[in-house]
Amino acid sequence: MNNTLFDNQLQSLGEERNLADAQYIFDVFQAHIRYKNTMNATNEPYSLATVNVVDRNALQKMWEEARLPKRKACHSHNKPFDFPWSKHARALYAEGGNLARKFHLEHTLELITIKNEALRRMQLPQEDPASITDGAALLDYLEQIHQGTAFIVLTAEEHSRLPKRDILQNEDVWTFYAQYGILKEECISLREAGLV
Repeated sequence: MNNTLFDNQLQSLGEERNLADAQYIFDVFQAHIRYKNTMNATNEPYSLATVNVVDRNALQKMWEEARLPKRKACHSHNKPFDFPWSKHARALYAEGGNLARKFHLEHTLELITIKNEALRRMQLPQEDPASITDGAALLDYLEQIHQGTAFIVLTAEEHSRLPKRDILQNEDVWTFYAQYGILKEECISLREAGLV
């Protein structure tokens, strides 16, 4: 029996909460667009660095982290047991000891890619079927984009070897990881490996 969550890794918090969180993120992204448009109209130099931090926090904290499966056991790491773990991450876990800061929850879907695509769709004409016009449409987008593999657990060392990349430049994220010795067929959950 396969006990590794490759798909639909984020848990629903219920229709009301999901919509409220998506509406909040939509409002944050709308503020981003208004700010950028206002600053562009002034022809003054400006930086979106602070705005980008707010965008990232909204998406990561309000959507992703809130929906990660919660652990029942208390360990010195916070990585979901049922997500795919690389073979090196599983071996490190099996060694035991202090596991704090030894693992990395790797986004196979980069937050900036998710955000930039949402911002692009929010600026499409309303009649475009891909446009995001409100919190409900953003909720549909967030649920759709997180249906496949969004996270794998790597060792901190494995993660440090990965270059930054844009997921949209890679047709298959597993092809990208294979270049760095991380093979999908070797990524299984701690539960499937019998370690929890």
